[in-house]
Amino acid sequence: MKPLRLVSPKFLDHIGGMESHGIAFAEEFLDDPDFPIERILSCRDVSDGIPAPACAPGHAALRSLLEPILTGDFERDAAALSTRQGADDGLFFLNSPTWLPALTSVGSRDAEARLFVRTGGNDLMAGWLGNEHNQRDALEETRGWLVNSINEHVDTLIVNSLYTLNRVVEIGVEAQRLRLCAGGVDCSHFRPAAVSGRVSGRSTTVTILTSARLVSFKGLCHSLYAFRQASKRMPNLRYLIAGDGPERPALQAIVDAWGLGDRIQFLGAVDHRGMPDIYRRADLFLHLPIEETREERGSRYVHTETMGRSYCEAAASGLPAIGSRVGGVAEMVVDGQTGFLVDEGDSDGAADHIEKLATDRALRRSMARTSRALAEARFDWSGIFNEYRRLFARKPPPRSAGQQDVRAEIGKYDRLFADGDRYNANPDHDRFTVAEAFVGRCTGKSLLDVGTGRGHFFNRMVRAGFDTYGVEPSATVRARLGERTIVPGYSHAIPFSSAHFDIVVCLDVLEHVPDRFVVPSLEEIARVARGVVVLSLADHEDIVDGERLHISQRPFPAWRALIEPLFTIIDAQVVCSKADASKTSEVLLLRKRR
Repeated sequence: MKPLRLVSPKFLDHIGGMESHGIAFAEEFLDDPDFPIERILSCRDVSDGIPAPACAPGHAALRSLLEPILTGDFERDAAALSTRQGADDGLFFLNSPTWLPALTSVGSRDAEARLFVRTGGNDLMAGWLGNEHNQRDALEETRGWLVNSINEHVDTLIVNSLYTLNRVVEIGVEAQRLRLCAGGVDCSHFRPAAVSGRVSGRSTTVTILTSARLVSFKGLCHSLYAFRQASKRMPNLRYLIAGDGPERPALQAIVDAWGLGDRIQFLGAVDHRGMPDIYRRADLFLHLPIEETREERGSRYVHTETMGRSYCEAAASGLPAIGSRVGGVAEMVVDGQTGFLVDEGDSDGAADHIEKLATDRALRRSMARTSRALAEARFDWSGIFNEYRRLFARKPPPRSAGQQDVRAEIGKYDRLFADGDRYNANPDHDRFTVAEAFVGRCTGKSLLDVGTGRGHFFNRMVRAGFDTYGVEPSATVRARLGERTIVPGYSHAIPFSSAHFDIVVCLDVLEHVPDRFVVPSLEEIARVARGVVVLSLADHEDIVDGERLHISQRPFPAWRALIEPLFTIIDAQVVCSKADASKTSEVLLLRKRR
């Protein structure tokens, strides 16, 4: 058993996605048999939060563990965080990286203490230390300090979207530290209303809901305008806005000026336990955030909706959602399936979608079912917290110094891929043809290509209609391909959650990785696969410009000896290069052993 210490600067008494995450985490691990919460540490004084309504009695158990002691004096806070009967072992879970300075001394002093940090991305981009109103140090300086601290001291940085993952890698966070866990929502509490499809044509009230902090980047002015435009054509529309914040007076003034006070209701801050009932009062969900460029402490950054927990809650509640194509929103709302996406600021387009959904009962019901299924499969807390348990239980990844040989290998491919199409240039290699045939025998739509290279197989799978993602360590390759769904990572450190993909493909990759990462790579491929894997492996030398590329070369029987403890071999086929028949690879169709 390892005790958990939760560091959540704003806890219980403030609203927001990060705050909801901290409460849900604490409730889940309160009495966990393996990782029980021992202490919850929060800020003594919060100057940057939006207060929640008075807390109901149900949080008594959490309040008994709550210690509002963090001050921003990081040396003093470090002493308070590490005090537990004189021991520093155990796990720290930081619900935000802003208090990381207080934890680095603990991680440096005691090898048994492990640090896990979750970020929404904006906090790292802004380089916030302590509360987000800290104006003492330059943004670039504090951001760099946080990035270095993550790379040196943090076991895992949990990110909430592919958008955030790519952003944090761009500012220097090591890809091997990352794990994507999007969501979450309690699908047992947030669920569709007992009677769905209440709206019939134009004769019954259609209720639209927005749930958000009323701050500028949430784009409430665009949502209000969309409602106004739609309501000109549909007088039966009503609009509920749940949330509070500094923008509320200005938004209320807009509503009053338009004379829509009888149709738009500001509900104010709502305790998170009351939100499921609010969603069940609605028929559609509307949220149109923007990308807001903020100038702060000598620099600037984009502050936006990097995930949007309210989209998860809407999906679990069976509400079609209308969102904007900014940040990570497109990962939460599947355009045309669980709702609609519009360009940033396109309120007129959003108004058209409101009218379409309000009048098309069959479409609304279809999207409600798809939304609920997506929430159960991807956003539910149960899956997210089980992934956290796997992270807490695993062996820590190697520190920065242990990655030098990996970086050297990646450097080879950056140079080769930058040199025109001389290397890995054949999109019609037989291994791709055989692998595609093997994939065609599998069920499921989500597919991960580990080691995309020039993207030959990735592009085949996109054309075949798969929901295709890739992992590629070479920044040169990722820049050339320009695909949002090809993310930084390694075969031995895949940033996706467990059992995330129906099919995982890894073609002629493992012979290129340092030998000590071959088995960890196979284990990672097995972890992210739900069941089926297509793997190809080379047994020959590959030397380009005097550099040996196949650094973990093995004959096929030796490869199989590594594979068979993890996978059952369903089918296999040996292919060779048309230019050189001595260069052979074996393509394997595998099923993960349970």
